[in-house]
This record gives sequence, C-alpha cells and structure tokens, in this order.
Amino acid sequence: ISKKVNTEILLVIAALLLVFRFMINGLYASLPLVIICAGLRGITYSIMIHISFEKVLNIVGPKNSTLGVMFMTLCYSIFLFVFNNLDGSIIESAGNYTPFYTLMVCLSAIGVILTFIQYIIKKDKNVIK
Repeated sequence: ISKKVNTEILLVIAALLLVFRFMINGLYASLPLVIICAGLRGITYSIMIHISFEKVLNIVGPKNSTLGVMFMTLCYSIFLFVFNNLDGSIIESAGNYTPFYTLMVCLSAIGVILTFIQYIIKKDKNVIK
C-alpha cells in the first residue's frame, strides 16, 4: 500500500490536521469537540511516523534504516525535551494556554505553507507523479 500512497499529500494532510487541532484547543472549544480532536493527534503522528520512515529509507537505505530511525528518535527526544520546558514557561508566564496555542497555530501554518510549496515545486519538476 505504501507504494501507492503519495507521502507528500499525506504530509500536507497531517500538517493541516495538526493546525486544526491546535486551533480547536486554543479556542477553548466545547469538551466533546476537544475530545474528538484529541484523536487527530494519533492520526497525525501515525502519518508522520510513516513518512519519517520512508524518508529515512530514502536517505540512508534499507541497510542503515535502523540506525537512521534511532538517530531520528534521538533528535526528536532532544527536541521534545527543549520545547516541553519552553512551552511550560510560555503557558506559565501568560497565565493561560491562548498564547501557546496561538504560537503553535502560527508555526504549524507556516509548516503547512512550506510543505505545500515544496509539493508544488516537486510536482512542477515532475518528481511527484
């Protein structure tokens, strides 16, 4: 199935779902809507894991894929450590979650725009069929 699925389109979908989830949380939506959107995290991260593994395979090849995934996981863990502490400081200094989620929506929207631009450039160069 993974050969038939366009990873670039999946990346755009995952990024859009992430922006939507941050917007719902930042707007203090109703509890049922927040609970439903919490499920988007699982969908988004499963797509990201699939795309990440495909990218690692493309970069390091099947022989070194385990090492590549381990390195990617190390980088991700460092990223989480730094930003989990930074996020807490933003929320604590603001007194509520609104600035944090506003920042996350903005950063995620920039990511969506850059991903979409990358998709268009690759499509124009006939890298994506």
